[in-house]
Amino acid sequence: MKVEYFSITRLQNLEHYRFAKNVLTLCRQANIAKLNLVLDPLEKAIAQEDLALNPPISDEMTPTIISFDSERIAAYQSIRWRIRSYTIDSDGKLREAAKKVEEIMHRYGNLNRMNYDKRTAAIENFLTDIKESSIQSLVRKLSVESALKRLEEANTAFADSFLKRLNSDYRRGNNIKPHRAETDRCLAAVTLRMQSIDDLEPSATITTLISLYNRLVSNRRVLLARRTAFGDAATQKRREEIEKLLAPKLAELVREEVASAIFAGRTIGKGKARHYLVTIIAANGDEREEWYRVEQDELVFVPEEQLPKPKKKKKPVHNVILPATPSASPPSAGGHDAGAEGSIGGGL
Repeated sequence: MKVEYFSITRLQNLEHYRFAKNVLTLCRQANIAKLNLVLDPLEKAIAQEDLALNPPISDEMTPTIISFDSERIAAYQSIRWRIRSYTIDSDGKLREAAKKVEEIMHRYGNLNRMNYDKRTAAIENFLTDIKESSIQSLVRKLSVESALKRLEEANTAFADSFLKRLNSDYRRGNNIKPHRAETDRCLAAVTLRMQSIDDLEPSATITTLISLYNRLVSNRRVLLARRTAFGDAATQKRREEIEKLLAPKLAELVREEVASAIFAGRTIGKGKARHYLVTIIAANGDEREEWYRVEQDELVFVPEEQLPKPKKKKKPVHNVILPATPSASPPSAGGHDAGAEGSIGGGL
């Protein structure tokens, strides 16, 4: 029996992982001694691919950083409310002292709405201002020394922890490409071994395994075919919508020397910056293509040198698992559901 070829790079990331995992499961269940020898590398590659698909969203320092941030906010608020209470105290000297300290706090606005860096800097500046010799007597009079010490310690602890987290760099190594490529290489070795065993030592077990593998391949091909069909349908629907939008505007381009103007099926940009390629058919039958954009409900001609520059795309690489020649080409980058297939548009 022949092992079916399959372009595995067309699968999106999670689909790629599950396909490899299913192949491994089928092979483990078949339990063919000579095939088992090439399964361990595949299992390790799948495990690494799984890790790359599920990176940690935070590192072990994050809870510590959050706790220090909460502590410094609480310390600052305790000072703020204590000072505010003194502004209505019966003692006029305390009211005056509280008013001066409150003026310093007002310089830094609402700390709760600041990001981490701005909050750290604002607290540092507030503490610098409050430590001035002319203010120290007021601080002692208001009895907020312990609260200020609590604020300073919490802010320093936060700043130190924030820098320590940089050493962990928990986002590093989340590139799925090399892991997919290694899985592809191991899968190619497995399918090559399956074909070799069937050629040299045919048996009901290896025939059944290849049959199941081919069914799995067929199932994935159906998935990709449906995805392509849906993509084509979406592209056609979008084209019809654009043609409907441009129809009355294209009619305005028709004049004595122009027999007709039709949408050529290509656009550049998006939203209000979208440009449309229009085929101009002259009265004598000559054709030329021009770019237009919509401004104030009218089509405005745009020279090619003024068109927005499209982002460069990497040339897609198709990797096929061949029973005879193991190969591994890097897939397109992306998240869990990235892959060479699945995008819709076709230039629209």
